Amino acid sequence: MGNTPSSFRRARITRRRKRAEKLLKDSLGSDGPRVRVVMPAQGAVGPTQQTARKLKPDPLGSYQEKGTLSSKQVWAAHAIRKAYRLITEGAGVRITQFTDVMVQNSRRPGLSESEGEILLKDRYSDWVDRMTAERLMVGPIFDMIVEEASLAATDRKWHRRKGWARSHLQQSLDLYLQEGRTGGQGKGDGQ
Repeated sequence: MGNTPSSFRRARITRRRKRAEKLLKDSLGSDGPRVRVVMPAQGAVGPTQQTARKLKPDPLGSYQEKGTLSSKQVWAAHAIRKAYRLITEGAGVRITQFTDVMVQNSRRPGLSESEGEILLKDRYSDWVDRMTAERLMVGPIFDMIVEEASLAATDRKWHRRKGWARSHLQQSLDLYLQEGRTGGQGKGDGQ
C-alpha cells in the first residue's frame, strides 16, 4: 500500500528539500558563506598553440613601431581597409537561378547603410580619384593595406627599386589625410 505513485512523489520532493536545506546550511557555515569559484581550464583561454603559430601581427602596427608610418597614417590605412571591405563585402560568386525565385544579392538584407559608412565610402572614393589625378598607383596600396603584403614583397611584385613601396605608401596615406582636411573640395568638378 505504501508503494503508490503519490508516495514516490512525496519521497522525491522530501529528498530534494532536505538536500537543498543541507546545501544551504553547509554554505552558511560558521566562517561565513562559502563561495565556489570555478576557474576556467588553463588551455581554454586564447588560441591553441597551432593557431598561435599561424597568427601574424598586423603589419601596420609594426610599421608604426619601426617609425615607417605615423599614428595618423596608420589610422588612415585602417580607414582605407575598412572602406575597401565595406565596398567589396557583397561582391562574390553567386549561383544564378533561372526560375521565378527572387535571389537576395544585397550585402545585408533589410538594413541600410549608416551615415558613417556612407561618409567613409565617399572619402575613399575621393581619395582614389586624387590618387589617379596625382598619378599614384592604388594597386600597391591595396597589396600592403588590404592583402597585408610586406614592403619588400610589394617592391618585388611591382618591379620597383628597394624602398619604393615605403615612400609610395607614405605619400598615399598623406594624400588620404589631406583629403580629409580639404573635405574632397577643389578636385576640378567645376569649382
